Amino acid sequence: MEKTQFEQAGDFTLAIVSFTEALEKKDFSSKIHYYLAICYANLKYFKEALEEIDLALNEDIDFESKLQLYHLKGYILFQQDKDNEALDAFKAAADLEEKDQIAVSGIAYYYFKKQNYSEAVKYYQKAYEIAPDSAKNKNNYGYLLALNNENLEKAMKLCEDALKKQPQNPAFLDSLAWSSFLLNNLKNAALAISRAFKLAPNIDEIKHHYSEISKKVKSILKKG
Repeated sequence: MEKTQFEQAGDFTLAIVSFTEALEKKDFSSKIHYYLAICYANLKYFKEALEEIDLALNEDIDFESKLQLYHLKGYILFQQDKDNEALDAFKAAADLEEKDQIAVSGIAYYYFKKQNYSEAVKYYQKAYEIAPDSAKNKNNYGYLLALNNENLEKAMKLCEDALKKQPQNPAFLDSLAWSSFLLNNLKNAALAISRAFKLAPNIDEIKHHYSEISKKVKSILKKG
């Protein structure tokens, strides 16, 4: 992503003032709305960012910048729970570049949010096939296989491989814990979920898995 001297300094507010003045004077490059969209997004002024994104998409901008704007638009819309509009943005990115893993993952996330795990796993698999070395792609694909109760051995292996790349990632630990739990590998599940919970105790999904795995372990200990 291109950066101006203002962005490099992190002074997005000053950059917005500068770009807006240039816009009023009609003294600007063809990418001024693109730059404004990036600045507003970094300041979390999402309403303004979305307005600038739509203006920028009508500018004469390069392919990579257009792709980035669709990614950004989809991300913001997901943050606002405007899931159908987010899906449209990521589909537009996929139309520009079929093998764009971010776009494909965005579509997968839409189905994940809708709890349509069979559809989500198809897109996470596609993202994994596009970039199989990506730890995030390994984890997402593995976790969705587990949620879909599909090929659990492969699911656990993918989650293990992702964790090797990022051993302190609580989401990856949680994925490994849950796939191990579904395979009845309780020792592996308990160790992984304990680490995940210690790193991120406030994430709902981790709390839920911690509770379920703990219940199972306690029930076995009582029987023993």
